[in-house]
Amino acid sequence: MILKCRAWDGEKYWFSDNNLVFFSGGESVILMNAPFDINAIELYTNKIDMQKIPIYENDLIIDTNQDKIYQVIWDINECGFRKILQNNLAHATKIDSAFCKVIGTIHT
Repeated sequence: MILKCRAWDGEKYWFSDNNLVFFSGGESVILMNAPFDINAIELYTNKIDMQKIPIYENDLIIDTNQDKIYQVIWDINECGFRKILQNNLAHATKIDSAFCKVIGTIHT
């Protein structure tokens, strides 16, 4: 499995390579010198949406079967990524990437 992640610095996203060097525009930094807090790191779910866009933690996705918007989260109880509707952890469900489309993130 390839470790991919991104991090939000308050203005823009930084995307990592396999060595956790983060890139944004023409800039690159190693993790310990990064302009963002380590808690801002969001993991890649190893799923792509119906338009072949990678799905990351904290993405907003629309379920095309239900026409509802969900947030992608890491569910510690299930030890996996789930989608939740309006911060309702009681109803976290699996992500069916064949029927979802990334429409943004919680930051944009």
